[in-house]
Amino acid sequence: MTLEQIRALVTDDLAAVDRLLRERSRSEVGLADQVARYIMGAGGKRLRAVLVLLCGRALGGLRHPDASFLLAAVIEFIHTASLLHDDVVDDSEVRRGRATANKVWGDEASVLGGDFFYSRAFGMIAEIDHSEVTRILANASNAIAEGELLELMHARRVGMDETQYLTIIEGKTAKLFEASCIAAARIEGASDECARELTDFGRLLGAAFQIADDAIDYLEDNPEADKSVGDDLAGGRLTLPYIYALREASEKDREFLHHAIQSGQREHIQEVCAIMHRSGAIDYAWKRAGEFAQRARERLDILNPSPWRDALDGVTEFSVSRRY
Repeated sequence: MTLEQIRALVTDDLAAVDRLLRERSRSEVGLADQVARYIMGAGGKRLRAVLVLLCGRALGGLRHPDASFLLAAVIEFIHTASLLHDDVVDDSEVRRGRATANKVWGDEASVLGGDFFYSRAFGMIAEIDHSEVTRILANASNAIAEGELLELMHARRVGMDETQYLTIIEGKTAKLFEASCIAAARIEGASDECARELTDFGRLLGAAFQIADDAIDYLEDNPEADKSVGDDLAGGRLTLPYIYALREASEKDREFLHHAIQSGQREHIQEVCAIMHRSGAIDYAWKRAGEFAQRARERLDILNPSPWRDALDGVTEFSVSRRY
């Protein structure tokens, strides 16, 4: 299934979430309002919100729509806040096909804009008024921060291995996918068994999504990309393709990769991309992403057959077949 086909199943629900995002991102503080409007206007996949809605529909038909819409909006605000902060840390120039907020207004405004979205998110969590959902989202926000800090600690350290990489992405990416699914399950009153399976589904899906994202970063000739090619290199991040290439490439290529990651210069990106391809690193990353996606797909057996369950399966397919 394409993302458009998946989103079509929850069109009205997404429209309600988008209305919430626009309403709750408004501010009487001029700069906050400008940054918020700019970020919200960029759109995005809204994939985490889609997960909330699809899980809710698959479990019970969204029996508590107001809470589900609030949850989906909260998840999007947390994700947006993390992106604003990430772009400052990485000195990124492009996000969702347009200049990043830090390039338009500066680092300070971008960081504070992220804080603004976090504060709005947690005000909305109180409105959901569900203690378990509050705990899930608080833990997810903490895991994201710890994952990002762990990644920063390992920046430019060429000795990082795949196990350490997987620990990082479980925190910085997979945890919010997991939270989207388990929080939706709790709002719908799903059984503990079902909640456990959807927790695993979200975590495995998030890992697959991030591994694919890291492969996409080294697809130089990729007109579909919505971010700058080479962001990971510039930020000194040793993602799975880089880790594999450092292990499997020729000695000459490994020396080049060592130099490139230490310098963080985008001028090296063309040759780095070439090394990624000839070493098999990109193919390996897609293979690992596919393995995580398949494991995620198996967790959906707990759900009764429905169009929304099929769409969740479609999300796993999209996550590892996309190029943006």
